[in-house]
Amino acid sequence: YESLLDAIDEACAHSETPHPACEALRTISLDDLYRLRNRYDDLTYLRDYGARDEAFIESISKRAFEIYLSGRYIVDKDRLYPGAGSFIKALKRAGARVDFVSSRSQERQGGPTFRFLQDHGLLRAGEEQFLHLKPDAEASSDFKRRATREIAARVKSERGRVFGIFEN
Repeated sequence: YESLLDAIDEACAHSETPHPACEALRTISLDDLYRLRNRYDDLTYLRDYGARDEAFIESISKRAFEIYLSGRYIVDKDRLYPGAGSFIKALKRAGARVDFVSSRSQERQGGPTFRFLQDHGLLRAGEEQFLHLKPDAEASSDFKRRATREIAARVKSERGRVFGIFEN
């Protein structure tokens, strides 16, 4: 979520006309974002921090989303949940195959996401098939259902068993 904050900040910094709400947005913290019902709801986020001009909100939101989807901040700013890396590595040492499913954009965030997982020792070169990212044209919920079914079918065809599916 830190990358979403950075994207909003960058969008404000490069706004064609300075807007008073941009200054208020600089006081946003990551904890504030975690308190939102939907942590990716940047429109609510902007309104909660003083933005009232709907044209400005839409403009900044659109630009921030483009920046976020570019994957620019993934490798530098994303963080693993505490314990997640150790847990995944332990599973792999025990012989488990781990697939990663994310609603990140396959087209725009695929490379940075794979590099992030590589940098954290969770995937190696040649394991790209274990990373499943959402095509831009597919709804997130449809993608996750499809990916889960495809993984389960592949595992079953290999006479394996799915032991767990974890979301975030």
